[in-house]
Amino acid sequence: MFAIVTARGHHPSSIRRVVSYFIKTVLTDDDRKLMLKNLRTFAHDFDEKLNDKQLLMNYLNECEYIGVSHPDFIKKYNTPSSNSPEEGKKLAIKKFVERVSEYYGKLALKYPDVSISLGFSDDDLKTIGSVKELFESELITEHPHIKFVLYDTSDKNKTGGNKIIITKK
Repeated sequence: MFAIVTARGHHPSSIRRVVSYFIKTVLTDDDRKLMLKNLRTFAHDFDEKLNDKQLLMNYLNECEYIGVSHPDFIKKYNTPSSNSPEEGKKLAIKKFVERVSEYYGKLALKYPDVSISLGFSDDDLKTIGSVKELFESELITEHPHIKFVLYDTSDKNKTGGNKIIITKK
């Protein structure tokens, strides 16, 4: 699962269409085959019997596409509007972590030693600092079974960004 959390005000369906377009036009045939193989494994873990098209649709339905400046998001969560996207991003991340944690619970019943990791990347240092503080002050304590990883991609000359693993102090 993944979530796209952006400060922009795009509607979730617009973001999802871009992801679908990316899968169809940017991924190679081998990339798509590998993706479907992984989706079959994931579906098997939850005892779902789906064809390839259903697998992909189910996967895209489980992912989240969040423009925190979109009026629907602002209204639903009563966030401080597009003037403060940091608070909206933190709320969206918290909600997504809750969903990931639910999946972890289901997987842990079947695979007691399962581990789970959640990564977040951004190219804005203010956002990285804000999310790092959220991970350290709240989420790592509330969800100790999740490994939290930040990727600071603000340095355009550094491929892959700076990886920061959040651990409980």
